[in-house]
Amino acid sequence: MKNHVWAAAAVAALCTTLTTANAAPGDSAADPIVVPFGSFSNLFTQVFNDRIGNSRFFNGPNTDRVRVSTFVNPSPDTDSFAVLNQANGLWYRSTNGAATSLGFTHAAMGNLLAPQPMTFVGLTSNFGGGRSEYTWSYNRASPAVAPLLAGWDATPFSLTASNPQLTGATKTLTYSAPDYDATALPAFVTDVRLTGGGLNPL
Repeated sequence: MKNHVWAAAAVAALCTTLTTANAAPGDSAADPIVVPFGSFSNLFTQVFNDRIGNSRFFNGPNTDRVRVSTFVNPSPDTDSFAVLNQANGLWYRSTNGAATSLGFTHAAMGNLLAPQPMTFVGLTSNFGGGRSEYTWSYNRASPAVAPLLAGWDATPFSLTASNPQLTGATKTLTYSAPDYDATALPAFVTDVRLTGGGLNPL
């Protein structure tokens, strides 16, 4: 099953209408409503290859890797940065995002750990990820990984977000990843904009 060059999952089943947005000083997000979030928002998922020679991530000097990144609210980032509720136009900041954990699994995991926990690499993690991002990567040279990638190509893997501190009745959200494309590479950055100044640009 082939997919688009940039494998990105559509927001198939949003449990809330909260969406990630920048909160700059002076806008309505500067004084958000601080509450525990009730349920998850599955924002999007990406699967791409981190290849030697044209790696956008410089992940190891001699490794070709396949990387999974998924973005959900609440996360540790929504405990620090406000997000917009599109239903009422108000900004909210969570108090329970740090309790969110992510993992993924597939029938072809074989001897690999399943479900595979994902690492939080969002803005507040200091690991250089995007806002509310969780990620994991595999070394493509590993004999255990080749069957897994073949399985992903046939059937998308499943991701599960869990947070026991959500105030709603449902504490988990399970959703499918995008189809895996063995040739997919992330696009080069073509435009960057910084606001603010000094040591704390936004």
